[in-house]
Amino acid sequence: MPQNTPQINTVDLNTLNKLPIAIALLDNEKFYFLNTIAIKLFKIPKKHTSNLEQFNVYNFIKESYHKEIKKSISKISKGEILPSRELECKDFNNQPFFIEVISNVVTFNNKKIIQSTFSQINNRIKEKKEATETKNLLEQTKQKFDLITQNGNDVISFYTYYPTEKYLYVSPNILNALGYKPSELLNDNNFFTKRIKEYSVEFKKIDAILKNNQRKNIPNSQSYVFKTIKKNNEVVWIENSISPILDNKGKISFYLNVYRDITKQKEKEIELELQKNNYLQLLNNMPLAYLIMNKGVCVYCNNDLLKLLKLKNTKQIIGKFGADFIVKHQRKRIIERIQELYLQKNMNLPHNYIAVDSDNNQIEVEIISTLIKYNNETCILALINNVSEKKAQDYQKIKIELTEQNNKILQAEIQQREKIQQTLTEKTAHLTSILDNSTHLIWTINKKNQITSFNKNFYNLIIKKHNIKIKVGDIIDESIIDPIYNKTYTNFWYPKYKQAFKGNKIEFERQDFNEKNNVVYRKVYINPIFDKQKKVIEISCIAHDITDTKIYEQKLINQSAKLNAVFESGSQLIWTVNDQFILTSYNQNYFKLIQKNIQNKKIIYLKDTIENKNLWSFWTEKFKQVFNNKPQTFLHKSIIDNQEIYREIFLQPIFSNNKIAEVSAIAYDITERVTNEKKLITQAAKINSIFDSSHHYIWTIDTQQKLTSFNKNYFDLIANLYNTQPYVGLSLNRGVLSNDKEYSELLKHNYQKAFLGSVTNFEIEVLDKNGNKVYLEVFLNPILNNKEVVEVSGIAHDVTDKKISQQKIEQSLKEKEVLLKEVHHRVKNNMQVISSILNLQSSYVNDTYALTLLKESQNRIKTMAYIHESLYQNKSFTSVNFSEYIETLTKNIIQSYAISDNKIKLILNLQKTVLNLDTSIPAGLIVNELITNAIKHAFPDKKTGTITINLTTQNNIVFLEVKDNGTGFADSIDFKNSPSLGLQLVNTLIDQIDGQLNFESNHNAGTKIIITFKM
Repeated sequence: MPQNTPQINTVDLNTLNKLPIAIALLDNEKFYFLNTIAIKLFKIPKKHTSNLEQFNVYNFIKESYHKEIKKSISKISKGEILPSRELECKDFNNQPFFIEVISNVVTFNNKKIIQSTFSQINNRIKEKKEATETKNLLEQTKQKFDLITQNGNDVISFYTYYPTEKYLYVSPNILNALGYKPSELLNDNNFFTKRIKEYSVEFKKIDAILKNNQRKNIPNSQSYVFKTIKKNNEVVWIENSISPILDNKGKISFYLNVYRDITKQKEKEIELELQKNNYLQLLNNMPLAYLIMNKGVCVYCNNDLLKLLKLKNTKQIIGKFGADFIVKHQRKRIIERIQELYLQKNMNLPHNYIAVDSDNNQIEVEIISTLIKYNNETCILALINNVSEKKAQDYQKIKIELTEQNNKILQAEIQQREKIQQTLTEKTAHLTSILDNSTHLIWTINKKNQITSFNKNFYNLIIKKHNIKIKVGDIIDESIIDPIYNKTYTNFWYPKYKQAFKGNKIEFERQDFNEKNNVVYRKVYINPIFDKQKKVIEISCIAHDITDTKIYEQKLINQSAKLNAVFESGSQLIWTVNDQFILTSYNQNYFKLIQKNIQNKKIIYLKDTIENKNLWSFWTEKFKQVFNNKPQTFLHKSIIDNQEIYREIFLQPIFSNNKIAEVSAIAYDITERVTNEKKLITQAAKINSIFDSSHHYIWTIDTQQKLTSFNKNYFDLIANLYNTQPYVGLSLNRGVLSNDKEYSELLKHNYQKAFLGSVTNFEIEVLDKNGNKVYLEVFLNPILNNKEVVEVSGIAHDVTDKKISQQKIEQSLKEKEVLLKEVHHRVKNNMQVISSILNLQSSYVNDTYALTLLKESQNRIKTMAYIHESLYQNKSFTSVNFSEYIETLTKNIIQSYAISDNKIKLILNLQKTVLNLDTSIPAGLIVNELITNAIKHAFPDKKTGTITINLTTQNNIVFLEVKDNGTGFADSIDFKNSPSLGLQLVNTLIDQIDGQLNFESNHNAGTKIIITFKM
């Protein structure tokens, strides 16, 4: 096709140098000219600008473009017009950047050469790259979601009540989780209602609430626990979390159900509660009085002690000093005994004392004491035996003849008592250990809202949250200083406690914030504690952290909106066949595959869809097996367009009235997977070699914190860092870092996360045996066996050089920022010097016209100087706050013409707008010319008025309006073709920023100019 022949222009170097875009004159051999903007673009040092012919265009363009550029220069030289194109370049310092180039033929020194205009397009290239990365991320997200729905432990279903109550979707993993097929739920909307074992009333109540919420469009979430049976009649506990899914109109389209098997958790909770109750029953029913004291203060006792001291209830002893119940002359001795026990001296040795009951009767008692952990405190457990009663019994026994048999019985009783004492001590220590080592928050409250017991986690939480060190008997809200938080605490917790003291069990979720102000979700259980008369004497509270579950649920909800699109955009083939081998349904993908074989038939037989009739017997046999209730899964290979296509076929029976009525078929294209598997087999040896020769540090560690394997790099690393040679089974000594608490805590924290099943990575700074800093990036991954973490694998690599380089780059960036500020500052100062020279020159000029020209030139220079002043005063060197710039500019123009507010009032309506440097300078000059023109011509003589500037943006378009209520333009003046230098400059600058101008002027009614351009 013939090309248009362009007009060849003769260039003016002075004009090119004034243009605000990069322009070069060149041919295949050298540069003839580079304007100021082009020199800045390629960062050519000032010392080389006088001899630009030593460079050519290929010095600055990536080598892969050279051949193509030579052809383009040849074509343009012959008169062809080529479209603009994008190139990757490098500046004088070899720093890469991207440009868009437009070229044409011009005449320079009587010779035809190429004139090229360069525009930097780094942002455009960056946006293209980000779009590609976003597309890849979406594809990865889809693959991960498919894995979640197919292989996750939680079962997902969609359920709706309107217009028809039914299941819309059930994830395939229900077969693994409960033994039921998805079709069994899809065909029975009351599936779980029929199989619920407990909480049926609550189940039906929540079901009614959800139905009402969907009808009234109330988007509330629900969560409840119920007991049901699996296909094999095994009873399981299920927690169902329900969330409403809204359509694009904000209506509830259906409910997302997430079923989670919590059988093990529930059984452990029941077992723990049973153990606790049994332990308390054992303590309270022991035929022996006992007392628990914390530093001599009574914190717990059993009923036998109350009987011994003739006390009515525990309030008469709890919180009092134990020595108060001993006769006065022995109190000093018992205090010394308490101090002796805390020094762990003479443990478990009996001591006799005289106790005093509530009637002031003296009782001789034998006390055997030991130390135990109770409510996370070191306490004294005192077993108290009534020696007075025993002596009375012995005295009666002396009166009769003791037989050998009675001695044996007595001995057995003593052994039994010792056994009970030992059991009590062990059980007490065991229970205390369980409570203190629990990850839950555990505390108990009496009717006075006093804390009667708590575990270590609860104690630490109160310290972090309220800076209060609680103890038994405290009332938490009385210690909270902040009155607002105090009121919040009592308004929330006291109604809950009051309800539990009425005998009700309470279960709820609570949102809180940790010390880092991150959201924490906890599930709280409050249960009443009854005495023998079935009266509530205390309440127990247990809270466990469910933050991870909540975060997962939120992510799942966010993903649910994408679910329909994921399934609708699937590539699988789906069809169904009845027992007569007639197709009863199929999806669009399957239809595209068979449409050339069926030729618009109303009844499509399976045989019609099979192109190779030799395979008919193969397919019929497969479908017959399924009609005999034997599902089929197999790999099928076919040839389509001379290409091998592999599909994985799933044939499943469809039941109707307990009979197989149809067969569903789903075919997944696994060609890529089969191809990749073949590649994996051939690449296996290479992969092993790669890992063996990896420059990373690789190791594994078991639950005992012992090395189980490591590579050579890890061996060398440990030897260098810790001066230790590792071996399998070694519990590694941290060497020179053994006393570095921060380092040890970091490793401990991340190993704990990995052993809890989380993948974690972090960066550490260590010192080697020579004291040199080493930076390591570490990745820890759990190794599972039967869903339990048995080991943790670690991979680390040395990032010391990268870290040091990063630090150097950051320092270099700071230096360059200072340099850029200095450059803009110097440019602004130079322009101020020029402005000052013009100002001095004006004092020697008497010609009014010349004086006006000097003042206008001075204002134009100031206009550009303000831009550079704005750049070095702000952190950004590429953009200007144009609204602030206009405000400063207009006020200075008014001041330069010595105009008072009484003559011309300036009204500014400026929306905050940020423009780049290339746009700000011409736009500022336009404003300068328009304001100057209005001041000079709109208000002659003593006429007063207003000048209004409106600046707004919409959809990345800037709307700049300058208007006045002055005399207006004469009808003979053409604004766009005026001989005035100022108006010519305005039109030129508008073309430069690709803007549009709308001009309105009426005689004595003012002038309005609207300029629009892209940001």
